[in-house]
Amino acid sequence: MDFPDKPGVYLMKNDTEILYIGKAKSLKHRLTSYFQKSLNVKTADIVTHTTDIDFIVCENEVDALVLEANLIKEYKPKFNIRLKDDTSYPYLKVTNEEFPRVLVTRDINDGRVFGPFGSAKALRKTIKFMRKLFPLRSCATLKKKECLDFHIGLCSAPCTQKISQEEYVKNVDRLIKFLEGKIDELVQELTTEMEEASEQLNFEKAALIRDRIAALEKSRLTPFINHPSLGDIDVVVTKGGKKKCFTVFLVRRGRIVGKHQYILESDFEEFLTGFYTNHLIPDEIVVQEELDALLKKFLERKRGKKVKITVPKRGKKKKLMEMTEKDAEIHLLYDYGQLESLRDELGLTRTPERIEGYDVSNIMGKEATASQVCFINGRPSKKNYRHYKIQTKGIDDYAMIEEVLRRRFTHREVLPDLILIDGGKGHLHVALKTLNDLGLPIPVVALAKKEEEVFTDGLKDVSDFSKQLLIMVRDEAHRFALQYHKKLRQKKLKKSVLDDIKGVGKTRKNLLMKHFGSIKKMRKASLEELEEVLKNEAVAQTVYEHLQKKLN
Repeated sequence: MDFPDKPGVYLMKNDTEILYIGKAKSLKHRLTSYFQKSLNVKTADIVTHTTDIDFIVCENEVDALVLEANLIKEYKPKFNIRLKDDTSYPYLKVTNEEFPRVLVTRDINDGRVFGPFGSAKALRKTIKFMRKLFPLRSCATLKKKECLDFHIGLCSAPCTQKISQEEYVKNVDRLIKFLEGKIDELVQELTTEMEEASEQLNFEKAALIRDRIAALEKSRLTPFINHPSLGDIDVVVTKGGKKKCFTVFLVRRGRIVGKHQYILESDFEEFLTGFYTNHLIPDEIVVQEELDALLKKFLERKRGKKVKITVPKRGKKKKLMEMTEKDAEIHLLYDYGQLESLRDELGLTRTPERIEGYDVSNIMGKEATASQVCFINGRPSKKNYRHYKIQTKGIDDYAMIEEVLRRRFTHREVLPDLILIDGGKGHLHVALKTLNDLGLPIPVVALAKKEEEVFTDGLKDVSDFSKQLLIMVRDEAHRFALQYHKKLRQKKLKKSVLDDIKGVGKTRKNLLMKHFGSIKKMRKASLEELEEVLKNEAVAQTVYEHLQKKLN
């Protein structure tokens, strides 16, 4: 089938349902790509089940993006990302009626909508407070007589013409200003009205307005807003590699009121378009990187007005983003751990439950040591740590790595699922060759300290999320190698020339040091002096010869 070289939306179907809906800048190029030989698992699965392809041509990419989102929402194809979580947040709605109502809802269509809010109970309490300040009806239909709400001051009874439509709408406008945080403007407006009522000797009305002003001032002092200057924003971040955690923090009037969180195999654009197809778009969206122009146009088209996109560099928004990123990392760690992430990103056949890390440590080839650390299920298993005193002569890190791996795997103990080498490409190739010679097809990665670069042989790259675990293993191997190297150096520094003399143990060494005070004075001593201290002619002769030999 020949497809048009135009932007549009395509629908991939089987005999009974729509399987997948996508958009394309060029329908021809996109749909042709589905019939290439090299496809990922998800795409191949879609193509296998598809028996028919339909398409809709659009004027431009923005129209295609909007149409795609609408069709996905309508048909919910099983191969599209379905953004469902177990959180449904309440909203406050001011209806589009002659005498508007204010109510709690989860339906964001029609009317003036504010939110979402974290708690329906708290929202109802807030609405009750606002209706005391600005009495509005909550009934579904206008009654023929006043209800209880009128008598307790929550409704102005438009049903029985107790208030004109003009005055009622003024109350609605003031309630909206209150929700928008325009307290100063509202107080000034009410103060002017109170003064006018006083001048007209309408003291009852003036007293009522005075009480409303006092209530507004009191609400201003209530510390339930963290950062009022932030206004209404969403903070949207993603963390992870192949599988990502998408987290959206909802900030309303400067206060975090909730979040949405998803673990998905998706890119940021697909997530954002899907998410905002089903959720209100706020005044501002804070993201980690700049969005492309097409996505910005999509958001503005959906909202019906301009949307501010911010990539914060400092200040409150930056801190809020860091908080959201940390939350996403923790969520990803518990819902989809680093081990699973490593497995998928490196393309391993099994989860690397046992990871062994290797490092060598030496100073100019002296007292060279190596360490083997072991992490099981992402945690150090210290009973499986090993030290190696390197036998390789000279300064040759590659030869040392080869020696350690041969010594470790000659005995074929429990084999690791992944080996990490502290080093670069050269270290990686030596490790792979050594394991190949031993007939062990164990996956290997190397992690260089400079720029924390990961080297693999044919394996895929890893995300920062997965790299954190590799860095932890590498740093532990480095620490353990240095610890052993330092221990050997200190032992050597403490070693005496007397330690190498046969027949001289701790007791005789103490006798000599107590009598002579130092090795230097001991070397100047005669054979007779040594015999007098040691009380053994043969041992004294051996000590004398050894000290003179060292002296010469």
